[in-house]
Amino acid sequence: MSGKCKYFWKLQSGLAINHMKFDGNLEVEKISKKKHPIVFVIIPGNPGLIHFYEKFSEVLYSTTDIPVWGVSHTGHTKTDKQFDHPDVLDCGLECQIEHKIDFLKQEVFPNADKVILIGHSIGCYIILQIMDKMKEYRSRFEKGGLLFPGIEKLRHSPNGKLMTPLLSYGRWLYVFLVGILNLLPNFVLCRLVPWLKSSERCVSDTFLQHLCPKVADCCTYMALEEMYEVWFY
Repeated sequence: MSGKCKYFWKLQSGLAINHMKFDGNLEVEKISKKKHPIVFVIIPGNPGLIHFYEKFSEVLYSTTDIPVWGVSHTGHTKTDKQFDHPDVLDCGLECQIEHKIDFLKQEVFPNADKVILIGHSIGCYIILQIMDKMKEYRSRFEKGGLLFPGIEKLRHSPNGKLMTPLLSYGRWLYVFLVGILNLLPNFVLCRLVPWLKSSERCVSDTFLQHLCPKVADCCTYMALEEMYEVWFY
């Protein structure tokens, strides 16, 4: 993965949070301490690993010269050894919204004057909720970009009609299958999942590095809540 894209772990309200900063500077210290007039902040879809957006962040930075930050959804990354993996009940949709609000207040706004939020899929719904809940920061939100937004009636979408019963009654099966896949060597996984060979390296590497039952449990739990909670905005 690109040396210009740096990943960090922090404890936030007792939970391990994984976030990313990309500003074209190789030195972690400068990335962490530099004050910015404006930054992009990416809120991912589901699975919510910010590593998937590394290439996107690189292109966005190269075309705008604006630093690009992002934060993974809680529990969606294999946790660093010094932290415990979050409990699945801390990884639901409403919890994810609150975690992003805390991240903006604690990590972003102390280091940037203004923010451009970019959401993907369910990340767009989270952005709308953030802007609604953070009215006192409204002047510091420059704008919000919604990419392939999933913001209403998810359960009645074509994918939602298929996934809702599967997630409701067979969520354990996803976790079990991921546990089996996690035992296989990478070269076997690449044969079983052909799209890994044709994907951007940041996507294939992330998939292989974070394939584990705990991550699958948190991702599917959030997805189930999305089906029932994202109705109207």
